[in-house]
This record gives sequence, structure tokens and C-alpha cells, in this order.
Amino acid sequence: IVLEQIHLFVEALDGYFNSVCELDLVFSLHKSLMILFEMFIGGMLCESNRREVLQQIVEAEEMVESMTKPGEDVSSQLDDGLSFQEQFQLGRKPGARGPRGNR
Repeated sequence: IVLEQIHLFVEALDGYFNSVCELDLVFSLHKSLMILFEMFIGGMLCESNRREVLQQIVEAEEMVESMTKPGEDVSSQLDDGLSFQEQFQLGRKPGARGPRGNR
């Protein structure tokens, strides 16, 4: 079962990055984690439909892009390379730094 879940995760990565490689994971770690967090919560598989996972990721990226000011870098909307969803899952307030929203 675990191998099937790993295979599903790799298929989702491959669908997002169009032929995923190690460099995609190194330079876009926050996007890889976003896909992982969309599929698994608390170590349990929550979404097994990779099309649904990729659709949710695209919607999250569109939301971040719509929140940015013209000319502002999208990465400035991320805290330490984490998306708003990842910050929420870690118990942080989006935009705040450090554990539990304060450093």
C-alpha cells in the first residue's frame, strides 16, 4: 500500500512539473510540499485523485497571484518558502515568522 501511495505522489509530481526530476524537487521544494500536503494529512492519504490534487494546487497558485500587488514577486507572499496552506498546517499565521507565528 505504501508503494502505491509513493507512486501516486510521484505521478502527481510528474503531472505538475511535466517530467519531474531531482532539480524540480530541490528548487521548488515548497511546491512539492504543497502537493504532498494536499494529498496526505496526518500521514493518511486524503486525496487519491491526482487530477483533483493538481486542480487544487492550480487554484492555490491563482489565489496567491491574485493577492500580489502589480510588480511584486509572488515569492514574497510565501514565508520561508512555505505556502499559506503549509503555514496553516504548521500552526503559523500566514506572513508571520517562526513557530506559532512569532519568532
